[in-house]
Amino acid sequence: MKNSIALISRVTLIGLMLIGVVLWLMVIYGGDDSVGPILSWGYIVFFIAIALALLSTINGVLVNPSGLKNMLIGIGIVLAVFGLAYVLADGSDYAMYKIPTDEQTSKWVSTGLNAFYIVGALALLSVVYSGVARLFK
Repeated sequence: MKNSIALISRVTLIGLMLIGVVLWLMVIYGGDDSVGPILSWGYIVFFIAIALALLSTINGVLVNPSGLKNMLIGIGIVLAVFGLAYVLADGSDYAMYKIPTDEQTSKWVSTGLNAFYIVGALALLSVVYSGVARLFK
């Protein structure tokens, strides 16, 4: 059973990759008119990846129900980081951009940047903590 799932996964992955390569070659040799199909293909693959990630998560919770607590803690931390990033975001600088935009778009971009900075700082702190903890062992 496990080997057949692995085989189906590999064949499907190879098929998806071949379609992507063909579309990529169409863009290279076909000009601007062939950009639309590869964008559509990107959206399709993106939504397939989201569906598979959700199904994998649901399967993991069904197989190991005790992992639900850890998953909910992780989701809570991600929501807390994005909540903090949104509170710290300032969209008032939208007027100085050369492209037409509004304050809300600028605030969401600032939120994404703030979330990136927070997660980066947490990663750096965890590396430093790990190094210091090894020194005292």
